Amino acid sequence: MLIAFKGHLLMNKVQPKTGELIQMLSPSLVNGENRLSEFEIHYIQRNAKHLPDLNQSLSIQGLLKIVCGEVDEGCDLCERAIALGPNEAASLINYTLALRSIGYHKKNYDAYRRATRSVEPAILRDVTNAAVFWVDLEILDEVIPVIEAMDLPFDDDIEHAAKLRGFLHELGGEGRDLQRIAKIMMGIADNGRILLDVSKLDFLEDDTLALMIKIAPEDASLLSDMNNQLVDALLSEELEMSKFIGLFVAGD
Repeated sequence: MLIAFKGHLLMNKVQPKTGELIQMLSPSLVNGENRLSEFEIHYIQRNAKHLPDLNQSLSIQGLLKIVCGEVDEGCDLCERAIALGPNEAASLINYTLALRSIGYHKKNYDAYRRATRSVEPAILRDVTNAAVFWVDLEILDEVIPVIEAMDLPFDDDIEHAAKLRGFLHELGGEGRDLQRIAKIMMGIADNGRILLDVSKLDFLEDDTLALMIKIAPEDASLLSDMNNQLVDALLSEELEMSKFIGLFVAGD
């Protein structure tokens, strides 16, 4: 069960100048590091403030702040933009990409949680993919019926999400352990600002169901440390006897 979050910036329904600014920001946002020159920073800053659409103006200013390392201020601006236009896909999806690319997994997922009642298909698809990544049955139960009611096409990702939802319901109360494990893993990755690639559910040789999350950097020492933290947390939460297990695995 794989859901990959590959970097892409959304530019639907934007003014031409906004599109130019997003294109300039794109390499920095996708790669999680500032690749802008001083001239480009000032150019984006100046033009973003004068965009006629306040939603787009706040969003671009916030994304620039995040790229420049002023994450809290950038998040405030982006969230103001989202509040102004909760069904504007570009504001939410570009913001969550920016957060994911710098390892802010809790803020990223909180933004998705607040978007579960959106009626914008692109947002609903991204929320669904995030819920699959973190095996979040509560959110899947919110968004899958909406997608079905809107009669949106069931692509591979949505089909997979619907199957995962059914599988988690089959697990019944025991499935809550799996979701607790996912939250613990989110916290570990968030605390270390570790970039994540994909997650999957798979059975180990002893038939234990494992939530495996692939980390982006290839670092054996980091991987060992994260799994040690995970074991300690599972013991602390009295999950050592669970039928499920979590495991961080190396990226490609």
